[in-house]
Amino acid sequence: MTYYHFLNCVLLTYAPLAIAYKCTSANADGAARTFVLPALFYLLTQFVKMIVLATFVPSPVVGEITIESFEISTELMKAFINSIEYVGIHFALNGLSGRRLSPIAVGIGWSTVQAVVENLLPLWLGARSIEFQWDFVYMALSANASLCTNVALASLLWLLSRRRLQKNLRNAVYIALFAHSLLSVFEKLMTVSSSEWGATYATLVNLFGGVGLFVCSRMLVKNHYEKKE
Repeated sequence: MTYYHFLNCVLLTYAPLAIAYKCTSANADGAARTFVLPALFYLLTQFVKMIVLATFVPSPVVGEITIESFEISTELMKAFINSIEYVGIHFALNGLSGRRLSPIAVGIGWSTVQAVVENLLPLWLGARSIEFQWDFVYMALSANASLCTNVALASLLWLLSRRRLQKNLRNAVYIALFAHSLLSVFEKLMTVSSSEWGATYATLVNLFGGVGLFVCSRMLVKNHYEKKE
């Protein structure tokens, strides 16, 4: 039962990534470029974010214990710092040798590295415990939401790089990126507001936010090509 729960969580986390890679145009770019280049920029942006967060964002501490609380100014600052990922995705799209990667390849590669870095070790250490815990199911669902989110972000940032992008579409892209940057604020609010159902609410916000952003990005890309024709 222990390994059964672990395998279920691992499959729920990584199977959609493998299916997305095999069934889309991402495999046309090659596995090395799809995963290595986004991995490089993902790790670099996480390192920069870690330094900036440690420098400018204070942790609420009572005595020697770090407590979890919600302060709007702190969460907005974190949301602004998280936008550093947009820069990393932008450089991953452009590549190092001038050969661009497709948005879907960058999104899948970025999501895969993120799932390995953030989920693999917690799943290995926690999901093999004797008791069933919903936290690891939520973690796997959040990884799926991140796949939608990262593909959408890559598509939106790809749109911004188009020289002939219409002004109304460009403004819509900015609004979508701004809405996404505030998503983490609502996630934290849901987590803190309800101790019992906080993780469930935060996961739902993440899922609906990721799917909504993905649908929005597909519509904007479609409108770009229709107006281009």
